[in-house]
Amino acid sequence: MTALASAWAWVLHHRADVERITARVARGFRGLDPDDLRSAVVLRLVEKHDRFDPARGSPASWIYWTAREVATSTRRGAIPSADLDVETMCESIPIDARIDARRTLARVQREANAGQIAAVESVAEGWSGDEVRDRLGCSLATRNARVYRLRDRLRRLG
Repeated sequence: MTALASAWAWVLHHRADVERITARVARGFRGLDPDDLRSAVVLRLVEKHDRFDPARGSPASWIYWTAREVATSTRRGAIPSADLDVETMCESIPIDARIDARRTLARVQREANAGQIAAVESVAEGWSGDEVRDRLGCSLATRNARVYRLRDRLRRLG
């Protein structure tokens, strides 16, 4: 049996858990269609099936956290990667804007912990999921959560 067939077989075997858990997660995210969430979660479970380790947790908990990850990323949208040429970008930015950016950077460095700064840098550098796991020692969802928490804290502070 191929890896893809094995992944689909696993998802079909746990379809009752997928139905129940995605419905529960969708209720927690107002405005999120349960059918759309379920479809996205099934695809994500198949895609990442090789990462599931029954020694580390139950299928229900893995399905739940996958559903939360999908729902959160759907709600927030993707984090844009920075594919900009920094040199040419800086030339076109007026000096006042550069000074404001420096002040913002200093404030971010004061408010953020080391994990959040590393997470923001990984987004800016466009690291892949494997690079995030290897260099930061966390999943892509954890990295994104760190970025979002920092963003939310900075917004609250004004």
